[in-house]
Amino acid sequence: MDIFSLGCVIAEILLDGKTLFTYEELLAYRRNEYDPLPIVDKIEDDDIKAIVKDMIKKNPSERADIFDVLKRWGSICPDSFSSIIYYINASLSSFNFVTPDQRIALIQQLLDPIYEEIIKEPKVPHYETLPIPI
Repeated sequence: MDIFSLGCVIAEILLDGKTLFTYEELLAYRRNEYDPLPIVDKIEDDDIKAIVKDMIKKNPSERADIFDVLKRWGSICPDSFSSIIYYINASLSSFNFVTPDQRIALIQQLLDPIYEEIIKEPKVPHYETLPIPI
């Protein structure tokens, strides 16, 4: 995925599924006949909005590179984003955790760091029996 596409995906996520471009609008954007910035301006966070604007510039040489995006993103996201969430996502999408039971076991093992680094609350033990048989 290139920077332009990543910018479009981030915008779509933050705009609740509203895309920046239809195919026709993308072609019009290339011809200077369409401006996606009014849609980008609907992103609430000003820092993320600025990053997305830099990622979707028409001229690739003017776009932010991945190092700039990660550096700026790091100032927006908590440190736990890279240390815990990235690890969980990478692990769950790998071939090492194929079955749902393996994925649940991984999350269960990581509950303490998740509570400490992301939720910032002490973990509350939960011992109720699940309503469904496993």
